Amino acid sequence: MKKLINIFVAACLILLVISSCKKSFLDEKIYSNYAPETLTDSLGFEASVSGLSNLLSTWFTLDSHQGFIDAWQVGTDVAFGTAVEGAEVPFYNYTTLDATNFVGSFTWTWAYQMINNANNIITNVEKPDIVMGQANKNSIDAEAKFYRAYAYNILATLFGKVPIITQPLAAPKTDFTRSSLDSVNALIVNDLTFAAANLPDIDNVKSKAKGKMDERPNNAMAQQLGATVYLRIAKPDL
Repeated sequence: MKKLINIFVAACLILLVISSCKKSFLDEKIYSNYAPETLTDSLGFEASVSGLSNLLSTWFTLDSHQGFIDAWQVGTDVAFGTAVEGAEVPFYNYTTLDATNFVGSFTWTWAYQMINNANNIITNVEKPDIVMGQANKNSIDAEAKFYRAYAYNILATLFGKVPIITQPLAAPKTDFTRSSLDSVNALIVNDLTFAAANLPDIDNVKSKAKGKMDERPNNAMAQQLGATVYLRIAKPDL
């Protein structure tokens, strides 16, 4: 009996070695994928737009550096900086302010993550071969453009001239150039104009949970952000 067991174990080991030596053993089999090519139906687009909403929430709920929120108000009646360390310090102790400060780098990275993800949705939903009703396509397009405008407005407010990216990036790129502030503002206004015209009214926003307000954008949100932009660019009449 013991001899039979040893023979069986030896046979299994031989089979394991033979199978593991085949190159096909290393072939990758992808059973699911989240990439631009998966955006072909309404479910994929709905999931992607929800991802933008989730990414926006990280802007307001960052807690790894609690001074992040304080940094936007320090020096006013809202917040007075006295900490000896924290994200807000460079904004009242200017001797520590440089291009590597956490608030600036986080904001820049977060905004371009939002922009790239929005571009992915916009580029795909505007493809003519996407089989969806035009009204549904316009609504998805409008949501993505609202989020893109939101991120670009923050960049324009804080940094002025910034690179304009309207196509999704799938590979590293190191030759960015800053566009004029007028060009950035024009993109923001165009996105918000489209969003205001194609997002649903506040009473008609899709609700995921019965009796709860939905976080999805509506046309009033686009109009309000548009008003903020027009005030920033000194066009209050618009």
